[in-house]
Amino acid sequence: KRNLNSSEFLEMKINWLIKNQRVEDLENLLSTNSVVGKETKAIRFLVDEYLSSANIKSACEKTNFISKDLKNDYLDKFKIYCLINNDRKEEAQLVFDLARERGLKDNFFEKKINTILGISESSKDEKILDNNLLNFYLSYITIDNFKYEPTDKTNPYIWRYLSAANLIQVNDFEDEKIILSYEQAAAQDSF
Repeated sequence: KRNLNSSEFLEMKINWLIKNQRVEDLENLLSTNSVVGKETKAIRFLVDEYLSSANIKSACEKTNFISKDLKNDYLDKFKIYCLINNDRKEEAQLVFDLARERGLKDNFFEKKINTILGISESSKDEKILDNNLLNFYLSYITIDNFKYEPTDKTNPYIWRYLSAANLIQVNDFEDEKIILSYEQAAAQDSF
């Protein structure tokens, strides 16, 4: 009913690709259109899709799509982790310092990164944060004897990661709440 400008059309296209989980098409769009690299929604979707399937290498490759102008705490933190994961620790430390200068304040992330870098021990910070997939993943890789009991409120990406990484252990098949939460996750295609 009205003419769309190019940025409105691009946003509509990205939303449609995400809604329909067209991962490959979104990747093609990112590789052919540099403007899409300024859209945090598109890159975060790809990162979370690959991370939730426990494909860390592919998730880290998606950070290459991030525009240098883009400033997003979630993607910056994931990029820092990927640099460490790819044994580029000095570069990761530099990017982390720049992010802190820009205003990034996240004690949880800082503790987890220090654990990954070997600055602090993993057993001293046993906090599991499940407010997003990155924080959950960092919790998993930094905690010895990691144990997590998902609920019906657990993020679908975390459910998918738990399943992909074989982290789901049900010891009590008699507990109806546990069974119900697993059934709900399966009905939502998260598990």
